[in-house]
Amino acid sequence: MNSKLWGAVSIFISIVVLFILYGEVLVHPDSFLFSSSVDAVKNYFTFAWHVKYDNNWLHFGGSNYPFGEHVCFTDGHPIISLLIGSFNFVKEYPVGTLNILMLASQIFGVCILYLLLVKIGCLRVVSAVGALSMVWLQPNMYRILGHLSLSHVWVIPLAILFLHKMWNNNTWKIAILFCVYIFIIFFLHPYYGMMISLIPFCFGIVDFIWGIFKKHISVSSLRFVLAGFSAPLAYLLFLYFTDSHINRPEKSVGFLLYTSGIDDILVPTNPPFRHFMCQIIKVDGQQWEGSAYIGLATMLVLVIYFFISIMRIKKIEFGIQTFWRTLLPSSFIILLFAFGFPFYLKLEHWLEVIPFIEQFRAPGRFSWVFYFTLVPFAFFIFSNWVEYIWNNNHKLIAWLLCVLIFCLFISEGYVGQVSTARAAQYNKNIFTNTIDNRIIENLRNLELQKSNAIIPVPFFHYGTDFLYRNSDDLSQQLSYSLSFISGKPLFASSNPRVSFTETGNSLGFFSPPFSNRTILNQFGINDNLYVFYTGENSETQNNWYLPSRKKTYSILKEKKFYYQFRRAIRSNDVSLIINLMNNYYSDDYRHNYSVRIQKTDYKKYNIGAKQVKTLIQFDPGQLESNTEYEASICLYAQDIFKLKASLCLNEEGINKKFKKCVNLYETFHYFGDSAIVVLHFTVKDSLYKYNLALEGNNDNKINYKYGTLIIRKRNELIIEEDSIKSKKKIIKINNFTI
Repeated sequence: MNSKLWGAVSIFISIVVLFILYGEVLVHPDSFLFSSSVDAVKNYFTFAWHVKYDNNWLHFGGSNYPFGEHVCFTDGHPIISLLIGSFNFVKEYPVGTLNILMLASQIFGVCILYLLLVKIGCLRVVSAVGALSMVWLQPNMYRILGHLSLSHVWVIPLAILFLHKMWNNNTWKIAILFCVYIFIIFFLHPYYGMMISLIPFCFGIVDFIWGIFKKHISVSSLRFVLAGFSAPLAYLLFLYFTDSHINRPEKSVGFLLYTSGIDDILVPTNPPFRHFMCQIIKVDGQQWEGSAYIGLATMLVLVIYFFISIMRIKKIEFGIQTFWRTLLPSSFIILLFAFGFPFYLKLEHWLEVIPFIEQFRAPGRFSWVFYFTLVPFAFFIFSNWVEYIWNNNHKLIAWLLCVLIFCLFISEGYVGQVSTARAAQYNKNIFTNTIDNRIIENLRNLELQKSNAIIPVPFFHYGTDFLYRNSDDLSQQLSYSLSFISGKPLFASSNPRVSFTETGNSLGFFSPPFSNRTILNQFGINDNLYVFYTGENSETQNNWYLPSRKKTYSILKEKKFYYQFRRAIRSNDVSLIINLMNNYYSDDYRHNYSVRIQKTDYKKYNIGAKQVKTLIQFDPGQLESNTEYEASICLYAQDIFKLKASLCLNEEGINKKFKKCVNLYETFHYFGDSAIVVLHFTVKDSLYKYNLALEGNNDNKINYKYGTLIIRKRNELIIEEDSIKSKKKIIKINNFTI
């Protein structure tokens, strides 16, 4: 029962099961994407582009052109690209490389868990059963369908194995090696790095507290704390000295939404025991991000052990090792954090003091540490029972118990594993096997070949929760596919924690052509941008200044137009202004502009965070029916990116009310501490009453200021001149400063 062959048996079984579930992927690893979700496609793209096209490991150039991105903010396996990205096989088959690594991590996970269980004192047969069972039911299971770098099952078990080694051989050498391991894992995924940093950190704190109770405080506690503290500090210092992208968001939204809960730990999400467990434990709505179900077998072992301990049946009672007395409370502390404790106890304001914590928008993932701690502990207890029964000549019972535990885990993980494997082999690799006519047609376009970057329309640029533009999934998939195949980077981006300043500048590119778009200075003078229309809804985004019928942008022409327009303004040449605007667009999309000049006093008015401020009211007949209007207003705030306010059109008809709103975050026009929010609308019936109002959202916390409201017809330019004499003359067109 304690033969060393059980380790080889567990590895053999894991390989066989992997071939049964993922046989086609293992034979043709580069033919599949494990998912067509936006997260998955983007994460495949960032790794594939980085190893194939980038020359600097620190710089990712596949999106967010012309700025690019720091490699650690792409979720693109930067440690893998550093270690093996230079190999020709990886450059040629980046998708296949990731697929093989993710599947191989299942086998490596079995190996690490087997070694861990053996090291903590389990029988080898129980270690084999436990390793296979834990990998089969692992909470990382579904991550290969999106969050690719979180699918590596070996990361947390190897950290606990390091911890056990450090416990038994508590030298600074082991502590340093442990710290190096944690530091490296930060380059796999920062979530993983932070998870395993907390393991020795909390372990050291609990050990220190135990020492106080035992009146014997050991310096070893300090080693654990430093091992957990030094790695994230080193990682932050690395980012500080290597990241040139300024003004990243301090936090993300969702910290108290994506938490774990008791039902996420004790109730399965799949049959066969879900209905049964739901009768015992109330399920309030399980959170996928916080799922870390420990298994019915684990609960049975722990409940039985609890009653044995209470009844004090000394013949079959087994004391907990000091290692477990420290590790279990440590993992429980981490679990409390995964639950959102203590912040969910109406202490959300504490997060404002420590915004770094909110970088981890999904604390529920930290419950994985509890899974890989509690389940091995249950197998440790179970192994003692099996050994006791075996030594008392009840060998058949010992074997049957091992089979029973194994079958319970297999039955609970079956649905999840099989459904995941099927989903992973459903989607073809769109980076090498594209058959979409839109991709093929655009690849043949000479303008694309001569361009420096691709602008997808509908346009998307997100990575912060406060300033972003999104588009549909298909548009993003097509954009990433065309970009990788053509080797042309995207002007768009969906990398996490992208710079506010860069996002604002990128969105500002789609401000009207007569505005001072600072991003133009970031391009090369000879840069050309290719516009890729990805679908029928290419013109649905709320902005008239999107490319529309334009096929390319010449940066040189954009700059020339801007300076021509400025000269026309200075000379008050209205006819030239109209000609410039009409000629800027293609012949089939001319606006036939007219010009209205008015003088305006530029004042800023204060408004409360949640205040509703009516700006103007229209009586029946003041607005024309079936006429397209644009209303624009400039808002000012110190943290304009965090401002949550809307410009709303309210219609009061007969026995009904209608409202159309545009949130500030939907705008394309950000300028430092100000932004212009634009609302396009068509009046249904001129006999109704209308009003335009600013409305702060319910969760808005920022007081702000607003300027002059401008309302114009679509084909009308409103030129404003400052009515107050000043040394520097202020001229605005449709609220945009010239």
